[in-house]
Amino acid sequence: MVDTVVRLRHTYGQSVRRIAVSTAIGLSLALAANYLALAQPGQTSPARDPAAVPPYPLEEETVSKPPAAPTTPHTVACSESFGKDSSHFKLAMNFGFRNVTATNVEANGTKVAASVIFSDDPQQRLEVWWKNATSSGTYQIVITGQSDWTAPGGLRLGLTLAELEKLNHKSFKLKGFDKNGIAATSDWGGGELAGLAGDCNAGLSLRADPKVSAKIIGALSPNKEYASSNPQMRAAKPTVSEILIGYPTDAPATEAAPQALTQQRASEDCWMETEQGAKSLPLDKRAKLVDKCVKDKMSGAKTTDAPATEAAPQSSSPRSAAPRPFIGQ
Repeated sequence: MVDTVVRLRHTYGQSVRRIAVSTAIGLSLALAANYLALAQPGQTSPARDPAAVPPYPLEEETVSKPPAAPTTPHTVACSESFGKDSSHFKLAMNFGFRNVTATNVEANGTKVAASVIFSDDPQQRLEVWWKNATSSGTYQIVITGQSDWTAPGGLRLGLTLAELEKLNHKSFKLKGFDKNGIAATSDWGGGELAGLAGDCNAGLSLRADPKVSAKIIGALSPNKEYASSNPQMRAAKPTVSEILIGYPTDAPATEAAPQALTQQRASEDCWMETEQGAKSLPLDKRAKLVDKCVKDKMSGAKTTDAPATEAAPQSSSPRSAAPRPFIGQ
């Protein structure tokens, strides 16, 4: 019996060793065949089980990136950040202090103080001009150049006369072309664009198609009004090149009674005082100057550290020379 058990154990051990050796040889041969198949030109790798995808890309595979999300066009609304009582500070709070720049813009040969949103991006750029020397009180909002901004009523750059009539629900009037080939709207004729939501008004500049002959453009005098449906005006194929949005300023402003200084008002005043003189400094250092300024104002002390800029007298403000874009009543 003992001899029988020993012989069985010996036989079993030999069988196990044979199976292990056979398995190892089989795996080696399979791997070698696979390697040779990949090394030969024109050969492809064996198909893989789609369910067994590794958690990382293989060397011969490229990582596909998801398509970029389309940018959402910005829209001007005659309220909140673009309301008639807005300011540089409110714009900066809404769009980010790094994205709103206090600067000067051209207006008929003069420099006008303004706030520019996304100044380094032609497609997102937007100008806001101010009534007051403290960069507050919206005078007008300017969409021009390559800007993708949309104005109230669906107005945007590049619209044709026919598209404007559709938005206005009727024909309107505009002046003829000046020496630069620019025409300006003069009367919306009581249409939908005559009064926009938020009690703001819109005026447009339209540029004639550069392919149109100078004879057609020259026949439309800038001193005369023409209907948008006028055949000669239609032949010039003008499109919107600039949009001006603003609030009526015909009524004389009444001087408001002095108001008690609040933390928010002190913050707005201090930020504007430091904006010009310290805009080259990093944002955190500018914020420290503003904090110091607010503490001094709230305690009744004069600010000595903040590099304040001297406000120009209202009578000599360049805004008085800026063109009036508003039309209608």
